[in-house]
Amino acid sequence: MEDDNNSNFCMKCGSAIHESDTFCPSCGTSASGDVPNSYGGSNNRQPVADYTNTVFILCIIWGVFALFIGISLMTSVDAVRDALIEAKFSYADADYFANLFGTVGIIFAVSGVLSIVAGIFSKMKRNFIIAFIACLLSSIIALVGVFGIIGLIITYFLYKSRYAFKGYNK
Repeated sequence: MEDDNNSNFCMKCGSAIHESDTFCPSCGTSASGDVPNSYGGSNNRQPVADYTNTVFILCIIWGVFALFIGISLMTSVDAVRDALIEAKFSYADADYFANLFGTVGIIFAVSGVLSIVAGIFSKMKRNFIIAFIACLLSSIIALVGVFGIIGLIITYFLYKSRYAFKGYNK
């Protein structure tokens, strides 16, 4: 607050600031305007929510789980078909259910890969748009089960952390 012209008003929102205030009571901006942020510049906004580590862990857990389930389902298509034929299903029905089994496996595997991509970008705090889209698509694809709802919650926390990503501005 070296400049007398700005000493009584917030440089960001214009609200009145008392001499004893460290931060603007309206918007939370530093009264001095020169609070360093984690990137070495000045930060004239409130601290940002950063759930990126939590998002990373949850995305990796889901990704590995979904990949395991997906690969397991895809590799057991022939065994499912054979078991259904032995159980006296018609060849057409057995083939239909076995292919459905394989398709669900592909869906899980794709969801897992997208989740891992989102987790990696979240951990690096880079390319928010890619991380967000990958997480959202992984969640939508996972709506085959109840896992999609959890994925959408993770996507929400990733969205709340968007300002923690390098290069993402308001």
